[in-house]
Amino acid sequence: MSDEPNEAREPRESHTSRIVRPADDWTGESDDGSRWKRLAQLAGGDRLGCTLEELLPGHDPLPYHYHTANEEAMYVLDGRGTLRTPAGEAEVRAGDYVSFPVGEDGAHTVENASQTPLRYLAVSTMIEPDVVVYPDEETLCVNVGAAPGRPRGEFTLRKSFSMRDGSDV
Repeated sequence: MSDEPNEAREPRESHTSRIVRPADDWTGESDDGSRWKRLAQLAGGDRLGCTLEELLPGHDPLPYHYHTANEEAMYVLDGRGTLRTPAGEAEVRAGDYVSFPVGEDGAHTVENASQTPLRYLAVSTMIEPDVVVYPDEETLCVNVGAAPGRPRGEFTLRKSFSMRDGSDV
């Protein structure tokens, strides 16, 4: 099957579109109590990911990173956070929308610097394989079998390497 953008392709699983309700269970929780709900997956989405993230005060979901295959965006629903991009740091708050293009220009992380939960929608294309680069840590991660927005258990390959010497991380 072709990977051309305009080519039709079969969805990963047979899904029926459905409405995801606020009362539906969260699909994951981190050790710090922050949690997420994979909205697009729950609704039967295949090519566009959307995750509701809720970060507790003082926490960030991922280290500073960028994708080589996937574009991402963030829409802040509630709370305030500190967004870091190649342009520097800026406050984000309810109603703000930020786009993170593919490549170094799209590098980002967000931290909840407030005393209340930060809730936002994380939207991404669902292209795989993808390489995620973590510039501060000088590592990269090759992800095959699951695009952003899919459960980690769906990866057929997830391997991290040092950008300094190529060793496994």
